[in-house]
Amino acid sequence: MERSDQPYTPENKALAQPSPESLMLSLPKYSFALALAFLSLPACRTATSSSDTSAVDDEGAPVETSYKLGLSESRDPGNCKLWSDTVNDGIVSAYNTLTARSDYRFWYYLYHGVRNTSPGLPESEHSQIENLVPAWKLPANSIHGKTLNPVYAGEDYLYTHHLMIGEIRDVLTEAGQPCIIAWESIPDSRAIASPSDKSLADSYAVPATGTTPPKSDPGMTILKSWEKKLQSTSYLKGITLGDLGYALQFSIANNVNLRFSELSSNVGIRPRIAMRDDTTDQSWAWNKVEYDLLSDTYSAPSNPVFWKLQGYVDSYIYRWLDANGYKEIAVDCQNRQGCYQWKGTWTGAKPPKSKAVAAWEEAKKPTLDHKSEAFREAMNLLKIFHKSSRYDIGAIDSKTLIDAKDEARKSKVLDPLLYSLEANKTAK
Repeated sequence: MERSDQPYTPENKALAQPSPESLMLSLPKYSFALALAFLSLPACRTATSSSDTSAVDDEGAPVETSYKLGLSESRDPGNCKLWSDTVNDGIVSAYNTLTARSDYRFWYYLYHGVRNTSPGLPESEHSQIENLVPAWKLPANSIHGKTLNPVYAGEDYLYTHHLMIGEIRDVLTEAGQPCIIAWESIPDSRAIASPSDKSLADSYAVPATGTTPPKSDPGMTILKSWEKKLQSTSYLKGITLGDLGYALQFSIANNVNLRFSELSSNVGIRPRIAMRDDTTDQSWAWNKVEYDLLSDTYSAPSNPVFWKLQGYVDSYIYRWLDANGYKEIAVDCQNRQGCYQWKGTWTGAKPPKSKAVAAWEEAKKPTLDHKSEAFREAMNLLKIFHKSSRYDIGAIDSKTLIDAKDEARKSKVLDPLLYSLEANKTAK
């Protein structure tokens, strides 16, 4: 079926509140024309609703349309008027005005570094972090590993990426580009996969397939079992939003990132940041826009697949809200009925989005304001965080990922089917 190359304009207000059943149980068939990161991307093909009869092809002839927006796009579209299921060069160039900035890269790198390193740090080093840059002090109830069931760690993860998606949609809209439609399911090339998942997999091939768990068929079997379970209304009713975020990060999100990552970028793999490196210099090799390796937190947000995945993860927020009787989510609900108020909103020393487009040309010189909190005491912070092996970036290490042989059942961190509910019971 040919699809429209005309923009999707959400004029049908009914699309703003789709039923959770229709979006959760009916995965529509759609095709993509996206090549993975590090390849030249095709021209954007934008999506239209099946209720839109005004779509035309390049010759002006009417064409049949194929699907609706997903939960993340329809429930919180921001200012987006145009939508695209592919991520072309124009979209990448537009969002790189934010994501390829040195302060944004360094912030996202430290954000995950603080969250992953904090459980192993003694209190004295937590104090050092707080004294260096107060904004990087992670709240005690957000440190996963301190207790079996971190209260807000999962919410912090969901909130931060939800905020990032909103900012990217703003940046794209301001640049006159379509906003990105997320995956509605994990692309799956297995023989037993659904037609829609196979169609996705045709456009989102797995680089360097092999026996490494995230890139293998057995690994995909586990990912799909997690996807099915985490989308179950009965399961979502029994867990907190924090439980869901924690399970999503350490199961689907981390492993899908690694599944669709190249083993190296076109410009190589960033080595461990040395004390002599000036990460604030936009001309530093690993601040260049060409460095967009999906498996490195320093560069992942510049990779097109990152936004397809994060929008997919974002949709789980709305599945959880629907399952638990909420109509919306906000930082301040102002006592609105049916509104869930975010409890975990820690983002570290996040640089403001407002500088993005205006600062980009100057950043290339570079002349960004590197006195912001994202850069203050950068090397001293890294001295603390480098105690974590996470920063020895290299080839994908199968030991830290899904073990397909025992289906990850021995790992409470990687198995949300067991971890979230069991942790919740233990905490009580």
